[in-house]
Amino acid sequence: MGLEAITLAYIATGTAVAGTAASVVQGREAAKSQEKAAKIQQKQQAMQTARERRKQIRAARQSQAELRATAFAQGTAQTSRTAGISGNIAQERAGNLNFIDQSSAFTSAIGQQNIKAARAQSQAGTYGALAGLAMQGAQSGLFSGSSSAPAAGGVKDPKTGAIMSPNPSSSSNFFS
Repeated sequence: MGLEAITLAYIATGTAVAGTAASVVQGREAAKSQEKAAKIQQKQQAMQTARERRKQIRAARQSQAELRATAFAQGTAQTSRTAGISGNIAQERAGNLNFIDQSSAFTSAIGQQNIKAARAQSQAGTYGALAGLAMQGAQSGLFSGSSSAPAAGGVKDPKTGAIMSPNPSSSSNFFS
């Protein structure tokens, strides 16, 4: 193989390395952006949860106040009926707050899993790019220890080291 072909092989290898490096960097950037988006979404959910909790507490307090005002006006403020209704309001508020907390916990867990998935996807992309680069090097004969690489479309015979061409008019016996 002439000096020109070797130079082209080195240029192609250098381009593949640069492309792989750029792909790895972009993959990591994408993963970081996905993580940031997931964290922002978790903060948004936490704000919504806090707002919903305040809303539930406010509604329960309003119901308690209305109950007390009505019971006082009717003269039934100290009855067991009023105490039972008041207990039901408090129990409903607690159940609603518990549901909100559970929903928030699920949303947070989903966000954490999305972050883990983004990291794993980034690592998979990195390893895939490196494997692709290694395969290109292996196919071009870069790791064989010799300075010759197969021509475009050619295959290196592992026994003889000869480059076989898929071109039927060639003198090599590629298809036999």
